[in-house]
Amino acid sequence: MTLAVATKGPIGPNLVRTYTANTAAMGKGLAVVPITDDNTVAIAGANVPVLGFVDEANINIGDAIGIVEDGEFIAKIGAAVTIGQFLKTDSSGRLIPTALLSDNIVAKALSSGSNANDYIVAKVTEFYGSSSSSSSSSSSSSSSSSSSSSSH
Repeated sequence: MTLAVATKGPIGPNLVRTYTANTAAMGKGLAVVPITDDNTVAIAGANVPVLGFVDEANINIGDAIGIVEDGEFIAKIGAAVTIGQFLKTDSSGRLIPTALLSDNIVAKALSSGSNANDYIVAKVTEFYGSSSSSSSSSSSSSSSSSSSSSSH
């Protein structure tokens, strides 16, 4: 008996919230960041932490737009991507493979794509390579260890 394996499209539950589009024609699968207020999003720039990914494209500025904040989604890529690669944003909000440990990882590829502007299935991630919290936590732990050693 052969089991069918799902290889196309997102599977399972995901978290989609509604925001207001800052620009017209924000394409499906592009990464977004919050701007000026908590309810408005714009297309993300290169290698930045993101709020989520456009679920359905909008037409006009000010349209309501669904943003996938957690789970699987359809992503637009800016370069060739292989299943399993960690991804960051390019300057157009598309996903590309990470290259450095300091890159902001925003998704993991669950399928492959060969060309810029292809679509793949990806999963939202919630960790970032260049997070300032990791450097501040390491400096605070070193200062706490030095203070504890000085108290002896």
